Amino acid sequence: IKTFEEDRKMPLLTNMELRGIETGKEIGKEIGKEIGKEIGKEIGKEIGREIGILEKAHEDVKLVLRTRLGDIPVK
Repeated sequence: IKTFEEDRKMPLLTNMELRGIETGKEIGKEIGKEIGKEIGKEIGKEIGREIGILEKAHEDVKLVLRTRLGDIPVK
């Protein structure tokens, strides 16, 4: 019975362990932010490439139409 009461009164984690957990959480957040930034950069590059491809295709279509139909005034 005495050991049961002692176990009940003792904390499951020491203060040092709790501080370690909090520090680990903060480090994890920072790492997550950095990973998120890198992923965001890659997504941005991919979107930029797609936009560039679409703009080039748009210019190519305009060139073909201008070549075949001549200059047409746009209102």
